[in-house]
Amino acid sequence: MKVSLIAIICTILFCFSSCNNANKENKFNGYDVKHLNDSVSPCENFFAYTASNWIKANPIPETESRWGSFEMLIEQNNEKLKDLLEKIEKGTFKIGSPEQIIQNLYSTAMDTLAIEKAHHQPIEKDMAKIDEVKNLDDLAALTAYFHQYELAPLFNFSVGTDEKISSMYAVYFWQDGLGLPDRDYYFRQGQRAQNIRDSYQAYIEKVFGLYFKKDSKLLKNYSKIVFDIESKLASKHNTRVENRSPEKTYNKMTLNEIKDILSNFNLALYLKIINAKSFDDAVVSQPHYLAHINKLLREVSLEDWKIYYQWHLLKGFASNLSSAYVDASFEFYGKTLRGQKKPSPRWKKSLGFISGTTGELLGQIYVKEHFREDSKKRLNEMVENLRTAFSDRIKQLEWMSPETKQKALKKIGTFTKKIGYPDVWKSYDGLEVAKGDHMKNVKAIRKFGFHKMLADIGQPSDKNRWYMSPQTVNAYYDPTKNEVVFPAGILQPPFFTPSADDAINYGSIGVVIGHEFVHGFDDQGSKYDEKGNLNDWWTNTDREKFENKTKVLVKQFNAMSPLNGYNVNGELTLGENIADLGGLVMSYNAYLKSLEGNEPEAIDGFNYKQRFFLGYARLWRSAIRDEALIQRLQTDPHSPADARVNGPLRNLSIFQQAWNCQAENHMVLPDSAIANIW
Repeated sequence: MKVSLIAIICTILFCFSSCNNANKENKFNGYDVKHLNDSVSPCENFFAYTASNWIKANPIPETESRWGSFEMLIEQNNEKLKDLLEKIEKGTFKIGSPEQIIQNLYSTAMDTLAIEKAHHQPIEKDMAKIDEVKNLDDLAALTAYFHQYELAPLFNFSVGTDEKISSMYAVYFWQDGLGLPDRDYYFRQGQRAQNIRDSYQAYIEKVFGLYFKKDSKLLKNYSKIVFDIESKLASKHNTRVENRSPEKTYNKMTLNEIKDILSNFNLALYLKIINAKSFDDAVVSQPHYLAHINKLLREVSLEDWKIYYQWHLLKGFASNLSSAYVDASFEFYGKTLRGQKKPSPRWKKSLGFISGTTGELLGQIYVKEHFREDSKKRLNEMVENLRTAFSDRIKQLEWMSPETKQKALKKIGTFTKKIGYPDVWKSYDGLEVAKGDHMKNVKAIRKFGFHKMLADIGQPSDKNRWYMSPQTVNAYYDPTKNEVVFPAGILQPPFFTPSADDAINYGSIGVVIGHEFVHGFDDQGSKYDEKGNLNDWWTNTDREKFENKTKVLVKQFNAMSPLNGYNVNGELTLGENIADLGGLVMSYNAYLKSLEGNEPEAIDGFNYKQRFFLGYARLWRSAIRDEALIQRLQTDPHSPADARVNGPLRNLSIFQQAWNCQAENHMVLPDSAIANIW
């Protein structure tokens, strides 16, 4: 995963004679081979060879939209976290300690009787604030009030690392204000897309009905007003592909210039109410969008804007209100959009709330109980092996000039790494939570987080800060810090098994490491220098060669259609596809180097090279519901699981040689179609 810049500024048949059914019951150091499907050639479809039998034996749970290696580890991790929470719930702790804060949050989030009794009373005062709006200045003040509670009508206001001055924080304005996952949901043609729009409007109508108990005709009109306003906002949203160009979304403007664009929005009043520190300039990621908002503020009636704000209040807090609101939200966002059959149990929702808001408090407790320090040492060694392999690879590239190579090697050499958990834990000083009022805690945490973010305005960027909690099953690369981060949560089987065969570990966590490294050299990360500044350090000729090579990968993935009528978006997924392809090469080379010329023996009929690729394929072994697949194809910068396995491997001679694939096999591309980048 590559961290979103706005968020930081958030996974064969050539069957050998020994591969018989009896041996399929065996395990070799971290890999269970019993699920391999001998009816499929590894040279025709490596994903099906490694995953199809496993998928049949592991149906997607009703509470999930996708099920695979990532989800299973997340589930196992959640059980560990649940045990911690239940122990904490029964204990007695010092006031203000991590355990005491978490105890209050968890017990109150689990108190369904109190939440049911409150129904929607916790937001009645907020709803009254909307009723009091009399003019556009009042609307600006209301927007300021909403943004403090992570409700995002109109636009998003945030503070993060300045992409061109990475040593400092900057203010950012970003497009926002929609209830559907992406702008294209409002305009995509076809019956599926129309059904989602119809369901969304029915959801809006239902939630308004829960609160207002008004005539159905009036409620339907409310729904239409909301949808029309959101459609107008969406019409000027950048596409996700457009937002992948950091140089196009970095538009620094003076505060006065921004006020001129938003002449109908009282920005001075907004900033006063949120109590932002003074600043002279900010980055406006989509200037045309702010100009469009300014126009709409006059074109849309104030009464319609108030209905829009009522909706964003209800939608933004629905998951924290009584079950009627929770169920309505699940019916649309869970069932319709992601295909889930049943909602998650209450404990899991409560855990998600805590991890998503006070994650490092829980993380401090988690790592004491469940993180092995020897894993940190082992991973550190692998990271350095990958760094060396990457440097060696750069030196051997035929298409890159010596001038650009020198700068690339400097960037690799200055990569920093964070493993397991932060050296300096995030402070929650000033956060006040109590038992008995879940919504009060929700609001307190949201407001606390918003104002903690505002405190960064004008300050040097904090290089100790993490953007994932230690218990997270994921990893990321931050281009503005030129760093790779591997939380403790992912340093577990199947991604990392301390006792496992090295081939399996390099094929799994090794590829994850390489993947994050390569993000520093994908279509976005390659535009940042070794200090984390948005600064194109390439020669023009090398940049052109690189982009021509990436076009080959875009074409390959554009041709993949995992669901009838829906193709992979090769441009949207380009960064992740580059990272998968490059990560495989880096980790494979690092693994071979670690062998120091020795060749490990075959295990269960698989040689060490084959075991490396088995380890990789296991990372993405998963199934997904159609509804969730559609959403991900439109919004996720990662390709679907089968594409993440077969897509990069078709470009690699090292894979084809390991499995003795021939030119006529599907997993072998002609030389003219191969993407050879890193």
